[in-house]
Amino acid sequence: MSKEKLSAWETLSRIDCSEHVEKKGRFNYLSWAWAWSICKENYPTASFEYKKNEQEYPVFKDEEGNAFVSVSVTIDEQTLTEDLPVMDNYNNPILHPSSTDINNSLKRCLVKALAFHGLGINVYAGEDTVMFEDELKLTEDCRKELVKAIRSHMDKDTKWAGAVFEHWDLTDVDEFSDEQLVATHERIPTQEKK
Repeated sequence: MSKEKLSAWETLSRIDCSEHVEKKGRFNYLSWAWAWSICKENYPTASFEYKKNEQEYPVFKDEEGNAFVSVSVTIDEQTLTEDLPVMDNYNNPILHPSSTDINNSLKRCLVKALAFHGLGINVYAGEDTVMFEDELKLTEDCRKELVKAIRSHMDKDTKWAGAVFEHWDLTDVDEFSDEQLVATHERIPTQEKK
């Protein structure tokens, strides 16, 4: 009696990805190179395609500068497509993204399309939940330290300061929520945090 062949979903969703999860910002990711190599080991004929705009670039933009990418993965003649906004490591959209931002998003989108086939689906479970499940509450001293560090870097880099205020749609660091303070502090270049 011959065994029935497992579907791509049944095969890929059973692969333990836990040792290959990377942390960027507050989110977990799989390395695209690892994910693609595992896919090809199991399905040598698998392929992917970056969807392209009318100018043959693999990105789609609106008038305001928002952008998204789209990737299709085909395994065993089943094609699944995922779209992904071009975002930073905190899942915030990047206006007028650079080619590096677009390339990073294409790789993230490839991994998410692979998750639709089953590989690493557990990494994305709960991704639609709020970044902070419980409301973040900083102590007053901690809040003061974060404000001080952010202001110090803003004084040195007014362009960065303008981008931060535009991003949060606020005009003063004192107006930032605790979550916004933590997220902004994490974006200060490492040498400036000390």
